[in-house]
Amino acid sequence: MALRTLSIVDYIFLIILLLSSAVIGVLFGFFKRKQSSSKEYLLAGGSMGVFPTALSIMVSFLSAITILGIPSEVYVYGTMYIYQGISYILSSTITALVFMPKFREMNCTSAYEYLEKRFDRKVRMCASFSYSFLMLIYMALVLYAPALALSQ
Repeated sequence: MALRTLSIVDYIFLIILLLSSAVIGVLFGFFKRKQSSSKEYLLAGGSMGVFPTALSIMVSFLSAITILGIPSEVYVYGTMYIYQGISYILSSTITALVFMPKFREMNCTSAYEYLEKRFDRKVRMCASFSYSFLMLIYMALVLYAPALALSQ
């Protein structure tokens, strides 16, 4: 079995990708006007269109687990995986039509802010800590899965 390693072209592509990302961040950091509040930073002053927002949300759900797992999921269970895509579209539509107008009406930037307004700060903190703990476990898996795949 031949040992596969990254070639010089792979390293050049990786360096260009990382440098372009860093340059974009630095340019926007120095030359873009400063945000006056956290709401302006998080919501872009309400100027973000539907497409960039949807693309940002979609990409934030992608990970190495998704890229490595979907082909094996389809291989094992067949095309039943299509139902996850259908349910994702359905749940996103319901969220956009039912929950987002309520958040906008209450001037909430997150579900946690809504929980604090609806109940109290203790509920918000409990939900925040629960989600943070879940994300710590998830990030461990996201880092371990590609490492395991690359070590094979």
